Amino acid sequence: MFVWLMLCWIAGSVLLLARLFIQMKKAHNFLRTACAASRATQQVCEELAATLELRQSPRVLISTTIDGPCTAGLFHPSLLIPQSWQESLSEQECRAVLMHELSHIAGRDSIWDLLSRIVTAIW
Repeated sequence: MFVWLMLCWIAGSVLLLARLFIQMKKAHNFLRTACAASRATQQVCEELAATLELRQSPRVLISTTIDGPCTAGLFHPSLLIPQSWQESLSEQECRAVLMHELSHIAGRDSIWDLLSRIVTAIW
């Protein structure tokens, strides 16, 4: 009985880690296929990053493959914004979206999320 429980636990851990790996691969593909945002958007991001006292302003990328804004990358994070959003957001809305995503970078949320997913998979 114990052997079966152990095998189920191992199988569950392997599946969760495989899912995490697939999600990381998708994020990498999002970064690889995205293009740079306009210089004006990047400047706004740099200004907001300075407000949050970030050491370095992240790249802002435009993607046609995502539905909502997100942050990707552990050690050198980038901000991804859907192309449709860039075309339809006002300057104030764009600043709010960038500030929200920058707050994830300031809190190192990507690292904490990865750590929690690994611990969950092992547990």
